[in-house]
This record gives sequence, C-alpha cells and structure tokens, in this order.
Amino acid sequence: MTSEMFNLYALIDEVAASSAATDPHILAKEITARIPMQELRGALLTALVPMIRTQTGLRANLVPNGPTDDPNTPRRVGRSRKFTEYARLDRLLSARIAIGGGEHKFLRQCTRANVQSASAIRKAHASATLANAVKLDALDGHMERLDVETVGELPPEVLREVFA
Repeated sequence: MTSEMFNLYALIDEVAASSAATDPHILAKEITARIPMQELRGALLTALVPMIRTQTGLRANLVPNGPTDDPNTPRRVGRSRKFTEYARLDRLLSARIAIGGGEHKFLRQCTRANVQSASAIRKAHASATLANAVKLDALDGHMERLDVETVGELPPEVLREVFA
C-alpha cells in the first residue's frame, strides 16, 4: 500500500468487521499488525488527531472539580485562594474547544457565535448519548421480561422495535 492508498479508518473498519474480538486493546494489536511499516508514521499521525481532541477537550470541561474530603488528595500549601482561583480560570480559558466545521479555538478567543456553536455541538452529542442510553434501558427491560441472558437471544421483532 502506498501513502495515497493507505487509509487507517478503512483498516480499522475492516479489522473490526472481521475480528471476533471486542476488546479495543486486542483490536488495536490486530490493526497495528496489519499496518505496513512504511505507513506507521502516517497512521500514528491519523490516530493522534482524535486523541488530541479528546485529551484537550477534557481540559475544556466547564464543570470544575469541587473540593474533596478524600485525605489522599494532595493539597497545595502556601497558595492563596485568589491565586488558585486565577490559575483554575486561566487553565479553563486555555482549553481548546471544538467550535464546528473542524475548527478549534482556545476558549478565551471564542466569540459569542463560537460559544453558541460549541454548545450546540455538545448538546447534539449529549442528545445522541441519551438516546442510546434509552435504547439500552429498553433492551434491559425486554431481557428481564423475556428472561434472556444476552441481547442476541432477543427476538428480531423486539430488536426492530428498540432500534426503529
């Protein structure tokens, strides 16, 4: 495979469709074994982009961690609350966030339109996640009602109803 022909996403889809494994670590090993040596650097670059989005997005979590009663939580000694609050706000404003159209900005650089777009993106993701949770709850109810151990044992009409 030449660089123009190699597509990591296609390889992931191919391996996931043909593998009996469900564990992402096992799938990753299977995928890695099938990447031509000359394509490893390009594959890593491709894989890093969503990882960077995820990792930097974690810092963009607008719900700050509150105080903890855990005695094992390290405490900073000698810093004023004002300094600590400033540092927390600076980290928050330095977070990279997706604003739509494949664009990212530091939160401090976002316009009102950027904030509205970022909010809409997150609401859409939250809505999709909630819809999937509702389907899983429905599966659970059907499994209990029909006394089956696995989703694969549910009748096709039940699956069609849940996934309609």
